[in-house]
Amino acid sequence: MNEVRLRRAIAQACRAIHARGWVANHDGNVSARVAPGRIVCTPTAVSKGAIDEDLLIVVDGEGRLLAGRLKPFGEINLHLAVYAARADVQAVLHAH
Repeated sequence: MNEVRLRRAIAQACRAIHARGWVANHDGNVSARVAPGRIVCTPTAVSKGAIDEDLLIVVDGEGRLLAGRLKPFGEINLHLAVYAARADVQAVLHAH
């Protein structure tokens, strides 16, 4: 999936989990692998109900910000560990 479509899908997933009450306030995060070492993800401290494609950020395999104006979420290393351990996993969503 190209990055534009992936961003749209992540934003839709964020709004859906928020609408269903699966996350409160700024809880939970969504990320997806767009290419090796390139992960599109939600930023920290933004309600999932307010996420749009322009708010998403891109990090590398070490969690360093590659694109976007906001900061990565605190649990980024959990998502990155999943991607490192499982080449077949293309997205991670956690809600709490």
